[in-house]
Amino acid sequence: MLKGVPDSEEVGHARDLETFAIVLYFDKYTERRVRQVWAALDLNGVPSVASSHGVGYRPHLTLAIIEVPQLERSAEALRTSLAGVAGLPVTLTSLGFFLTGVSPAYLAVTPTSRLLSLHEQVHEALGGAGSWDYYRPGAWVPHCTLAMGVTSPTAVAEVVGEAALPIHARVSAADVVLLPGRSGSDNGAGFPQQATGAEARHRAGPRHRGGRRLSDTLVRW
Repeated sequence: MLKGVPDSEEVGHARDLETFAIVLYFDKYTERRVRQVWAALDLNGVPSVASSHGVGYRPHLTLAIIEVPQLERSAEALRTSLAGVAGLPVTLTSLGFFLTGVSPAYLAVTPTSRLLSLHEQVHEALGGAGSWDYYRPGAWVPHCTLAMGVTSPTAVAEVVGEAALPIHARVSAADVVLLPGRSGSDNGAGFPQQATGAEARHRAGPRHRGGRRLSDTLVRW
């Protein structure tokens, strides 16, 4: 066997991997506020994630993105870690940008002790294997994405400046979303899911259009 060439078993395992996002949704008032910001961005020439990701894309906070053969093995541990998530207070405080090639704009979420504890519990439940680096404890930046590929931060700032921040929100539900595409293949966003670096990691946020939730017994708390 040539050195560095994976055998058939390794290749088969890689093809079996699927990518899941564990997300928190906001209360109806907060969701409406974020959607108003998205709409204002679109009106001002900055394509929001609502227009780039499709109608089904919802405002959310991502706790983890993980690549595993099947997530059902962690289902019970996830249920336990997220059992009391409904009603958790979170605050969307300010505008931020990730300094990557695709320049995502987002609303920063205050990393409270309760939120950080929840985040750690979720990652403990997942076991750490296959977790995307930028969502791991110690590296995670809690955020709600507004737009991708921002070329005019000033335009975004002007829109968000009208949003009367902060937004005091509550978590309404947790969900597990299966992201479209396979590991190492194009997922419909024009880039490979296994691409390295911050650009790929932050560009590949949960795409509810084309993705699907797992069975209700697993994902709804």
